[in-house]
Amino acid sequence: MVSSADTGPIRKLYEQILMAWNQRDAAAMAACFEDDGNLVGFDGSQVNSRVALEAHLRPIFASHPTPPYVAKVREIRMPRADVGILRAVAGMVPPGSSAINPALNNSSDHVSVPVNELSKHHTVLQAGFIGVHLPAGEVIYQRLSAHSSAATK
Repeated sequence: MVSSADTGPIRKLYEQILMAWNQRDAAAMAACFEDDGNLVGFDGSQVNSRVALEAHLRPIFASHPTPPYVAKVREIRMPRADVGILRAVAGMVPPGSSAINPALNNSSDHVSVPVNELSKHHTVLQAGFIGVHLPAGEVIYQRLSAHSSAATK
């Protein structure tokens, strides 16, 4: 059994990905991925490689006021001591608003592995699905809204 302390690097990596998105920093977000990492976008589009990910995000951040994420990690599993799977739900607060837009809620899975002897982790797969209507969608919306309110105070 892997202890919760061992999940810290996976959680930190996820937080770095969200921070890079929220800062609209394509290079920082891409740096969280392996060279051959993969991202599945909200619309189902697939981006393969760190270089392609940065190239994909740069014009999005340059031309769209992307809303920041507010997220809640639901689960971190460590099937092996060196592999982590993080599952999270997230919402977005549109520019000019202080509330999460439920139409932008999403669920995502992240798989990460260490890339060197220092156990720095990189994402090898991130799959996000926007507008996922989960059976408990209203509960998730309420929890994320409460989390968003607390985070913006």
